[in-house]
Amino acid sequence: MKTDLLASFQELADEFLAAHPNVPHERATGDSSCQLTFPKSDDAGFDVSFDLEADGRYLLATDHGWHDNGEDLAAEALPRYFAMIRDLMSPATRLREFRSAGKPYRWTLEVEVDGQWTTAGSTSLLFWNYLGARSVVVFQNNTLPACRLHADGSVA
Repeated sequence: MKTDLLASFQELADEFLAAHPNVPHERATGDSSCQLTFPKSDDAGFDVSFDLEADGRYLLATDHGWHDNGEDLAAEALPRYFAMIRDLMSPATRLREFRSAGKPYRWTLEVEVDGQWTTAGSTSLLFWNYLGARSVVVFQNNTLPACRLHADGSVA
């Protein structure tokens, strides 16, 4: 079972990289884990990485704090994560970084659906400077072209 998950990851990674041969990436594999990392397209973007352990623990993360993690990831769910990676590398997804006194404390992932930005997930610090001056910085990748999502689930 454990090797099936990593083998499925490797197969999907091969397909993804074959479909996007010019996308810079780093790939690391071992007996019990795999990692795939894509650097940001420019200073306005963010790095995307996906780490998978043979026991099903995973971490999909950006270099700006937002992440999605869990346990018991099934091989059947991997295509959804590769689709998310693809979206994270396009302008159809953006990352809003909320700051207090210039220091990041919350990250919100947004996807564009029918021309409207919708929150897809959020991560934040438990302790932060509540009294500091607030600001927001938006990061967005342009490595791949955007797939336009529609509210009915279709893709253009």
